[in-house]
Amino acid sequence: MIHRSEINNFIVKKLSAGVSANELTLRDILEDDEFRHLFENSFVVVSENTTLAEAKEAMQSRDRCLDIFITATGKKDEAVVGWLSDKDIA
Repeated sequence: MIHRSEINNFIVKKLSAGVSANELTLRDILEDDEFRHLFENSFVVVSENTTLAEAKEAMQSRDRCLDIFITATGKKDEAVVGWLSDKDIA
């Protein structure tokens, strides 16, 4: 999950380093260790049978986690059947 605010943060970081925004690609942001780590860890995946309390606990177990994806059995490689944001859980 890539949030617009983090794309903006990445662009600002690169502009500060003298890189033109027109040169940046999605590959650039995904190859940046800081941002790749954030994107890989800013969400959790739970199964359809997970309670809201369990989903909230899973989300809170990760620093800066804002999203919960729901799949049939909670595996990342399954089709997403639902999505909850931190605002939904709050």
